[in-house]
Amino acid sequence: ILETPKGNLLKVMHGINGGYTGYFNRKYERSGHLFQGRYKGILVEKDAYLLPLSRYVHMNPVRAKIVKKPEQYRWSSYPAYIGKEKEHKWIEYSWILSNFGKDRETARRKYREYVEESPDKDMENPAKNLYGQIILGSEEFIEKTKGMFKGKTISREIIERKRLLKSPSPEDIIEKLSCYVCRFFDKPLYPYGTRRFVPSHICLSPVSPALDSSKKTFAPTTDTPTS
Repeated sequence: ILETPKGNLLKVMHGINGGYTGYFNRKYERSGHLFQGRYKGILVEKDAYLLPLSRYVHMNPVRAKIVKKPEQYRWSSYPAYIGKEKEHKWIEYSWILSNFGKDRETARRKYREYVEESPDKDMENPAKNLYGQIILGSEEFIEKTKGMFKGKTISREIIERKRLLKSPSPEDIIEKLSCYVCRFFDKPLYPYGTRRFVPSHICLSPVSPALDSSKKTFAPTTDTPTS
């Protein structure tokens, strides 16, 4: 779990994937990929999901049956969280531990209870609430994040990228199309005298019509799609 001041984690991982893989292959006289699969980053709402996510990550080695207790895993930061090892300067422990008490020892004890209180088989994966493959957070956080994508190109590697873009409402589509069609008429387009017929009229009309100005009617071109 990483917190970055800038959204540049993708560049960092590309550098590691390319640079370290090249170094490793040269050193051990091998070729090909070193890491399995593509890098995938998830944007997490800190206040809502960081605690359950940290617990889930620390319990991964136990769930995978690599070790019996989470502090036994060699590459885990968990031992330092619970005071079994010295803390590393490049790891931020304070934010998570501060949620369990002001006193360091009390916070470590309560965090350990939080992580190990539930059997690993019953632990819920926080990522099950993932939105669009890359966002984990509340509805408000999701909408705020989607707003950040406005006008930007989203990688095709994200299968559900369309969900990250704010789609126009049916009302917005109808209004835009109505304005376009009405440019060819002397008065607003309200078929049969009521506004409710606008959608059906627009759907049955050519999208890019050629106008017969003398009759105020549409003359569809051969390459104009209709629906």
